[in-house]
Amino acid sequence: MKYIFGNQILDEVKKRYQQMLHINESWKIAIIRFAPSEQTDHTKYLAAEISAREKTKSFKEIGFQVDNHLLPHNMPRSQFTDLLLKLNDDAQTIAVIVQFPVSPHLKSELSILSEKINIDVLGNEHDTFQVCATSEAVFRLLTPFLNKNHNIAIVGCHGFVGRDVGKLLKREKIDFIGLDIGDDLMRVHDAKIVVSATGNPELLDRRHLKNHHQLVVDVGFSPVFHQKDKKYYMVGDVKKNSYEQVHRITPVPGGVGPLEIAVLIERLRMLISNENFTKWRYIEH
Repeated sequence: MKYIFGNQILDEVKKRYQQMLHINESWKIAIIRFAPSEQTDHTKYLAAEISAREKTKSFKEIGFQVDNHLLPHNMPRSQFTDLLLKLNDDAQTIAVIVQFPVSPHLKSELSILSEKINIDVLGNEHDTFQVCATSEAVFRLLTPFLNKNHNIAIVGCHGFVGRDVGKLLKREKIDFIGLDIGDDLMRVHDAKIVVSATGNPELLDRRHLKNHHQLVVDVGFSPVFHQKDKKYYMVGDVKKNSYEQVHRITPVPGGVGPLEIAVLIERLRMLISNENFTKWRYIEH
């Protein structure tokens, strides 16, 4: 079994762009997330907070200012619209990232975001980037392993990450087994590569994952509270005691999350300069 950590790739990307990017000190990146209501599952919002914190850290390390906007769950639609329009018109804001979950009554407003600053492609079609950064990161990780003999299963194929990974696979004419909650997840036995992006903690275990699985990409990122320690731990869709049964796996935390940030940094590079550059890719060592 081999862990595929994303931090090494992220560190290389940050180092490369610290040297290449001539960053205007007034440029800002806006990160938007929402506070939960009393009735919602707070753990998903905690995951969004942790993700925003990691993005903020990485963007600041390469020289950007970061504005974090924590919005109330019941924010009036008109106020949210005004905020997005203001960000569109602000010459200093070069990118906006919206953390999910988004309050349901505001999701349709995301289409207001200008394509030139919507680097995570949430809420509307995007001619330049096509899919969200997480989906691109997963697909680029899959690329070295893709061939006609590798059947792929996507668990969570109807969520925005799984759907977009499937979109990229279809573009390359690569078939996959699409599964979601309520389906017979034992069908992952028919695949050699498994991508799981449901956000359901420890959904897949030793019953599902076997030693013929060449690669398991765990996109899940869920805080689980441990009564004994009285604190939250981040877990993925895959139960940790099944890691040893597969050939390669992206662990949680430390796997896909840093790769997502690496993609976002490269997208910033594309916005700032038209120069050609080599994108990160996973290489087996």
